[in-house]
Amino acid sequence: MEDQTAFDLYNKVYALESKIAVLESQLKQSKEQILELTQIKPTIPDSKLFSHKLLTRSFAAYGHVLFAQLIISLVLSVIIFLNWGVVLSSLIDALSQ
Repeated sequence: MEDQTAFDLYNKVYALESKIAVLESQLKQSKEQILELTQIKPTIPDSKLFSHKLLTRSFAAYGHVLFAQLIISLVLSVIIFLNWGVVLSSLIDALSQ
């Protein structure tokens, strides 16, 4: 009977040691993953829009709005200019006849 309980205890100890080994390997993997994640640098672009100063951010946003307005107005100016060219050419053709 003592041999049986000693054998059972040996099996339990062996099972616990194998579980401990698995947990230690998982802990090692978790530590490696944490180390990798802490070494990742943020990928925020270097722009004045992300400045800590309020005035810097506001003027950067205002500059972006002005630039977008310039691009839109240039496109619309070209469209209007081409339309006036068509209108004026048809008007000149009509007056010349």
